[in-house]
Amino acid sequence: MTLIISPLKKLQHPMYNIYSPIKFLADVKAFTLYLYNEKQDAFHPDDSFEDYINMDDHERSFSSEEAQTLNSRMEECFDVCQKENVDIYDYMMQFSPIHSLMN
Repeated sequence: MTLIISPLKKLQHPMYNIYSPIKFLADVKAFTLYLYNEKQDAFHPDDSFEDYINMDDHERSFSSEEAQTLNSRMEECFDVCQKENVDIYDYMMQFSPIHSLMN
């Protein structure tokens, strides 16, 4: 499946380093904000970052290396949320720009 994403206005978010492992819910939040605000308008936790296509130039949104790193971080998000008994989909959605417009 190929996902086409269009750019939205970028919002403020905490500094985030994609090479730092995700160990806590605060890390999941920072990763989510990073994705929504710097990388994608929308994403789904189940989708591989290798499948995202930039709508402007129809090129892959992420290099193979970056996609692999982001996929690893997302796996860590799943692990942390499971350990904390938190629904990853609900948790990540609350930080979505679209969600914030609806509330």
